[in-house]
Amino acid sequence: MAAVVVEPVMGEGGIIVPPDSYLPRLSKVCGERGVPLVVDEVQTGFGRTGRIFACEHWGLNPDMMAMAKALGAGLPLGAVAVSSRVDDALERGEHFTTFFANPVVCAASTAGLRVLIRDRLHENAARQGEFMLKSLRELTEIIPQVGDVRGKGLMIGVEVVEAGGKKPSPELAENIKKNMRRRGYLIGVGGLFKNVLRIQPPLVIDNETAERSVQALAEAFKEECLGRGHP
Repeated sequence: MAAVVVEPVMGEGGIIVPPDSYLPRLSKVCGERGVPLVVDEVQTGFGRTGRIFACEHWGLNPDMMAMAKALGAGLPLGAVAVSSRVDDALERGEHFTTFFANPVVCAASTAGLRVLIRDRLHENAARQGEFMLKSLRELTEIIPQVGDVRGKGLMIGVEVVEAGGKKPSPELAENIKKNMRRRGYLIGVGGLFKNVLRIQPPLVIDNETAERSVQALAEAFKEECLGRGHP
């Protein structure tokens, strides 16, 4: 049987957040046609977007959910959760992985999840993410090379474009990434045209650190654009 696989927020593709009507409509269409909906929460899961799972933003109840990265609390671990419908269709032994249920990694995962829930880190991600998105969007008014700013929680994308238009500028994006590294900040670059700065700080970030990071990014833009005469 075919299935639909979707990221609630596209990660490597450039932090693309779908319209609010998209995922509920997709879920409805899959349900009407009996097509399983598989949600990839590898990057978005465990608090990153301001909810424990990103699909909660749209009230999704997927048939399958893929999880990894943050699940292992720094150690390699992946998991798949399935609905009762899928579980009923599986026979014993049909789902198996080579490195599943490693006791050390599972212990680390359990400890990490306890801290996530105890300290409500997903709520901190929502608060700090809202602040950072607002602050970064203000840069679009003063720095022409800052394009679209989007995201949910602490999963934020900043498009880097040429001044006076919307043409992607991957070279400038890479230079800003290196500039931020010199300042002590690690950010990624992604997107179809490799011009989207991927800003995904730790969920424990506080407001002071968030403010400093936004200011550092603004200074990096100005330095790379003005100091090197970038268009």
